[in-house]
Amino acid sequence: MANQEQLERLLKSVDEWNTWRENLDVKVDLSDADLSNAELSNVDLGAATLERANLSGANLSAANLTDANLNRATLNEAYLYGAKLYRANLFRAKFNNANLSAADLSSADITGAIFTGADLSSAILTGTIRNADSVVKKVNKVILKTTNEKKAVVEPKKTKD
Repeated sequence: MANQEQLERLLKSVDEWNTWRENLDVKVDLSDADLSNAELSNVDLGAATLERANLSGANLSAANLTDANLNRATLNEAYLYGAKLYRANLFRAKFNNANLSAADLSSADITGAIFTGADLSSAILTGTIRNADSVVKKVNKVILKTTNEKKAVVEPKKTKD
């Protein structure tokens, strides 16, 4: 269950939240929180617990989610452009139609995560994909390939005419 004081502080102001986080070494627990459609760009949620949180439609552009626990979180249609999800736990998280372009998912655990219709263009997936076949199926109609820069490139699946 989410810490209500933390949830209220976060929803009040991202700038105040980030200042508060800089000055305290506190464990953030936002489990089961409803953060749908929240404006959270540039927020610092590093190492936060967001298990089963609803972040559908939230703006998390340039957010720091490094080492965050998003186990079974719902991020459908969320905007995560340039977000840092390095080493995040994304086990069974849902990213349907989410924008993860230019996001850093390196070393994240994406086991069982669903990316149907998600935009992963220029996303960094180094050390992320353990079973590429299942990831491609869950991304649905896109192909992930690694470039020389070790970034994932999403290309439309080619179909026979």
